Amino acid sequence: MTAEPSPLTVDTQSAAAEAIDTGEALWISLRGEADVTNLHQLQAALSRIELDGVGVVRIRLSELIFCDTQAFRQLFAFAQEVQHNGHVVFVHDASDVVRHLVILLAAQDTLKLA
Repeated sequence: MTAEPSPLTVDTQSAAAEAIDTGEALWISLRGEADVTNLHQLQAALSRIELDGVGVVRIRLSELIFCDTQAFRQLFAFAQEVQHNGHVVFVHDASDVVRHLVILLAAQDTLKLA
């Protein structure tokens, strides 16, 4: 009997204490498993995030159990769009695999590892 995969949930909360350059940071926490089976859920959740008035976006991955390359691409595309719209993106608590992907794909300018 195999364990049921953890559902992916996306939480957002404003965290004024994490302000950078006097701007307010928006924290996004990814939890569970992000893979091809829930890619549309991840995409939909990320597309609903409101970024008006936010200068810094901080993505927390401490509770992300698994992230396949498709989910990483979706996260990267989200970060590119956010950055293109004038926001700065930091990634916190990334696993070693995610860190290696960021470095391997030269994505440090978009996904700044904190």
